[in-house]
Order: sequence, then C-alpha cells, then structure tokens
Amino acid sequence: MEEDDVGQCDEEMSMTAICEASGAGIVLPARCDRAAAEVLLPEFVAAVGLQPISIDGSGVEHVGQAVLQLLVSARRSGGGAVITASPALLDAVQLTGLESELFEEAAL
Repeated sequence: MEEDDVGQCDEEMSMTAICEASGAGIVLPARCDRAAAEVLLPEFVAAVGLQPISIDGSGVEHVGQAVLQLLVSARRSGGGAVITASPALLDAVQLTGLESELFEEAAL
C-alpha cells in the first residue's frame, strides 16, 4: 500500500468512526464540496436500506452542488433520508429550490 493510500484509508476510517460514534448515521463535514462528496459516497451507499438514513448536517458551513445531489439521491433511495440542516445548508437548499425535495415528508 502506498503512503497516499494509507492517508486515504485513515480519512475514510475516521469518517466511519465519526458516523458510528455519533449514533446519528452520517455526519456531514463543515465544508461539503466535491471532495467531501467523494469521501461520503461510500458511506451513503452502505447506509441505504429499508430504514431512512439519518444525516446530520448541523455543522455544515459550506455546501456545493455535488453534496446537494448526494442528499437528493439519499432521499430518493431505499428508505429515504432524514436531514438535520445547519443555517448554511438551509440557505443553499432554498437558493436551489430543493426545500420540498429534501425536507418535506411527502418527498420520501
């Protein structure tokens, strides 16, 4: 395993540890950009099932299109998703017109 691979594994393991330790399902990082979406994707895929995924976005300070797409996909997959949003995440959702897609119960 190359040194870069070790760093990537450590990053992925720490994300898994955060998710498991919090008991909240998936915890979004403060900066939700394309790089974060790439790291989060395996967590989302692993979490899809018959029950809604619990997504804690309360610490999000910046969110980009890639993570918004990931959230929409999570809501539409398996049992859906329940998202706790920070003010910054709510602002981005409102700017993109995704309120009903991401936060209304009927959208599940």
